[in-house]
Amino acid sequence: MLHEALLTVTIEQSLIAAARHSEIALLIWKTNTQSEVVIPAAAYGPKLANIRRLFVGPRTDLEAVMKAMALHQVRPVIDKVFGFGELLGAYRYFQTRAGFGKVVLRFNS
Repeated sequence: MLHEALLTVTIEQSLIAAARHSEIALLIWKTNTQSEVVIPAAAYGPKLANIRRLFVGPRTDLEAVMKAMALHQVRPVIDKVFGFGELLGAYRYFQTRAGFGKVVLRFNS
């Protein structure tokens, strides 16, 4: 559990750093002493950001999936690889949703 002061500061910092109309995923929102999140209006109001709760399963389940993937050598399907200099083209290609699989950005050419 996160300490409530840390949670409030983190949410406020995320809002300050967020672009207008962006989305913030809230993973943990309960603490031992506080069951709600207080969002400062001064940070939230100007941003028009969406705050969405994101539910994740237990870490043990993730570890079991990772072991199974390694055991069976499951690999992601790569649709297209772009060099770092092609960043804008890679993003545009990703936005078209025309591909099947992952769009990869290579940092070392």
